[in-house]
Amino acid sequence: MGEVFPLYYRFGFRQDQQVSSITGPAWEPSGLVTNGFTEYERLNFTGRNNKDYSGVIYPTEALATQAGTVTLESANQTATVVVGRSRGFGFFSENVTEDIAVSSNPGILEIQPLPDNAPLSFKGAVGDFKLESKIVPEEVQVGEPITWTLTLSGKGNWPQGVGLPPRNKPSDFQNIQPNLKTEHPDDDLFTGIQIEDIVLIPTKAGEYQLGPVEFSYFDPASETYQTAVIPATTVRIDPITASVGPSVAGQPQSNDPSNDPSNGLPPIEAPVGIDSANKPIELPRDAAAEGYLAPIATGRISLISLVWIPIIPSIAWLFIALIRAFIFDPNKSRRLAHRELKKLSSLPPSLESEPMREHQRRWRQAAKTFWRIPTEEPTADEIAAAVAKSKAPNTAENWRNLWEESDRILYGPPTKVSDNWFAEFRDALNRIGSPSLSLSNFFAPSAWASAVAIAFALAFLSHSSEANQGVAHYNSGEFDKAADVWLQQLQDEPNNWAHRYNLGLSFAQKEDWGRALAYWTSAYALNPRSPELNWNAQLALSKTGAYYPVFKDFLEDKGLTGVANSLSPAEWERLYSSSLSIATCLLLLFVISRYIKRAKPFGLIAAILVAPTLAASVTAIWAHQKYEYLASPKAVIVVRDGQLKSVPADLPQPEPEAESESELPTISTTIEDGSIGLMKKEFLGWFQLELPNGETGWIRKENTVPLYGPVDRL
Repeated sequence: MGEVFPLYYRFGFRQDQQVSSITGPAWEPSGLVTNGFTEYERLNFTGRNNKDYSGVIYPTEALATQAGTVTLESANQTATVVVGRSRGFGFFSENVTEDIAVSSNPGILEIQPLPDNAPLSFKGAVGDFKLESKIVPEEVQVGEPITWTLTLSGKGNWPQGVGLPPRNKPSDFQNIQPNLKTEHPDDDLFTGIQIEDIVLIPTKAGEYQLGPVEFSYFDPASETYQTAVIPATTVRIDPITASVGPSVAGQPQSNDPSNDPSNGLPPIEAPVGIDSANKPIELPRDAAAEGYLAPIATGRISLISLVWIPIIPSIAWLFIALIRAFIFDPNKSRRLAHRELKKLSSLPPSLESEPMREHQRRWRQAAKTFWRIPTEEPTADEIAAAVAKSKAPNTAENWRNLWEESDRILYGPPTKVSDNWFAEFRDALNRIGSPSLSLSNFFAPSAWASAVAIAFALAFLSHSSEANQGVAHYNSGEFDKAADVWLQQLQDEPNNWAHRYNLGLSFAQKEDWGRALAYWTSAYALNPRSPELNWNAQLALSKTGAYYPVFKDFLEDKGLTGVANSLSPAEWERLYSSSLSIATCLLLLFVISRYIKRAKPFGLIAAILVAPTLAASVTAIWAHQKYEYLASPKAVIVVRDGQLKSVPADLPQPEPEAESESELPTISTTIEDGSIGLMKKEFLGWFQLELPNGETGWIRKENTVPLYGPVDRL
């Protein structure tokens, strides 16, 4: 169990067959961890039926996570086989192919458990490993740092949480957060190296032992447990000789005689009490000072007046579009024809031949116009076909009969219109109705812009009322309701920093500082220029166990971060692309000026302006890099204290007692709320995070909030 072993998958076909292509193998192993079938080699071999085969072989490596019987599921592939050629001549003939699905035979593996005689320092590592230690320097003064580096390398069951062994430090040493780095070659989960640097600060003089360190693992080659031992190293800590307290590099020593113990004067003691100038902040800023109309920032106040700019011309635009819809209504002629038909249906039949024919001519012209028939003299079949395509297809036969009777009246022997013809005409006319006003011109592309502008204005005003609703809930102490309103707004506008800022306030009021810091950090990444946001983010940092020096430096405007935080990461990206585009155009203008005399003065100006535009692009690159994780769209923030696990599963934690033979425990480390990391992978509700110190591990998705993009839950 845990041993890395080679695994091969072979796919072959008879050499008398022509295979044009094959897909990659689809295989879902159960109970195994593998590197996958990513590479292959071509080969020829003889099959069990003594026939020659050609094919490919996929080599990989795997390990079993549990002891017992493991079934190797079938791998599936699809081969495209040429079965003939289509009829044709020369180049015009094509291969006739057929896709054939192929499945491998399942296999059975018997996985043996590890032996029982494991040493106490064994934590589940199986393979071939090497442990190295380095301590620099081995002699320092009190207060000077010592770096202790442990390196674990080799091949084995890294995916099961193999890591460096713990090490004990003397109680007279303080340590800075360790820097852990794990690296694996591409496409190889089982070969790796893990390096951890711990910086130790001695507080007392003397000689101390660092170590020993033991790392035990099971070696499958020798089938025995091996223990790599790093012997203890003696470090010597000398007392400080230059001053009473530790000196700072580059800072002159104090010459104050009151601090000299040889002058007989009592030493000056540190003052007691609270230093109000350096007292840590503990309370968030007020929502707003008295007299403010909106106590919570919405980020939209100065833009509300701009909404009215498009409204008035848009209303005029819509009014004109409506008038045009009436004037150029395509149904206008049909409505006039319908009125004419109604008028003709109420006339009494004429007994005289000529008035009767004039009645029929008017009726036929109105009917032809109503049914939109372009033919000058349509037939009864054309009339029926036009009616069949309308909204009253069941009257098509009635109109056919009416038209045929009209043909008889106009072109046959003199006769009068019968009462049945008028009755059938009135019945057919009542069943179709008059066409209504067509709004096709009203919704033409020329009218879309006004509709969009008014819809935007109404949505914006509605959004403002929703923001006021969240503010009202917040001011009345209903923080949960306020958070629900602001979360909905954040889903609609995920890039609005004010929504994230307000959400952070609602959680801060409930003492949920992890979530408050998460939303304030994401708001800062969108707008680093808000003094209220800066204050509250520093407060949240002091309330949580998270520590991200980059973010802290930005909040405190340390060094050149005051330049970088003048714009957000996205704004620096836009400045970079814009400056490059401008520089390109300027250089193009300079080149043109060398060939066109009239453009020479502009070429000199372009050459002068290229330098500042390129400087702006370089500054944008530098400032964007200063943000580090805060500029990554994959950054997430931990909002709940939890465990960063080595594998994405809730497996049992390591126990001092003997471990189970059937399942190896996972290794985990505590991660504080407010910590930031990069999401590397996602797997069944788990995120693989990379922390700023290089450490990677898995955490539940619900314990994080994305730095950018939509937030679907509180």
